[in-house]
Amino acid sequence: MRRAVERHEAILGDEVDKRNGYTFSTTGDGLAAVFSRPSEALAAAIEAQRRLLAEPWPEPAQLMVRMGLHSGEAQERQCSYFGPAVNCAARLMGAANGGQIVLSALTAELCQRDDDVQLVDLGHLQLTGMGDAVHAFGASAEGVPWPDRPLMSARSSTATLPLPRTELVGDLARLRRRTERLADLGLVTLTGAGGVGKTRASIEIGWLVADDFVDGVWFVELAPVSDPDGVVATLASTMSVPSQPDMVRVPPLDIERWPGRGR
Repeated sequence: MRRAVERHEAILGDEVDKRNGYTFSTTGDGLAAVFSRPSEALAAAIEAQRRLLAEPWPEPAQLMVRMGLHSGEAQERQCSYFGPAVNCAARLMGAANGGQIVLSALTAELCQRDDDVQLVDLGHLQLTGMGDAVHAFGASAEGVPWPDRPLMSARSSTATLPLPRTELVGDLARLRRRTERLADLGLVTLTGAGGVGKTRASIEIGWLVADDFVDGVWFVELAPVSDPDGVVATLASTMSVPSQPDMVRVPPLDIERWPGRGR
């Protein structure tokens, strides 16, 4: 797998460089790149997929890469790019399956495509964490077939997350990197002064990882709960878990006797 990942990175980096692109972020097994023209970005994506699909991967590795493209203005800081356009491209990529190239209608309109490049109208997608639906297309070409599978965003059927009306202010790529181990942790707590955006960040994190949890992601509002005994009832009500009064109730922890208190 190590050799496969190295080859994958070499192919993607080569196609970005060929079209005067600039890789400004890497995340484990992926990258984010910026191009001067949308046509160059699409051409790089098509040719990279063509080479990836034709690559004789070492057994048992078989890398299927998903790609997302969007166009717009971005803020440049310290050799990196930020802003809603970058976030939209990341979400389009996150909605794609392996082997799919998903691009926004804006990018499709701006591109001067080769004759063999075909677009599949995917309609308006409600991408995770975005307030407005995004009209998107899937791209295919000779040697790069369109995998006719539902987008990942359509499979987040169990999620009770609020739909933000505004874009997240901040580096979405960095936030995505910090959620990579979320499924391995039992409890994660966000701390900070009131009004700094803890709730907004937690909702964004929920949307980012919604497809990673088979049983879904749930948003439970505990601010109105004043009685500690009401926490479990609120959780159960939100998740539609029926009450089971016959179950043994676990007594509250005796904090005074808890080992390590005061450390």
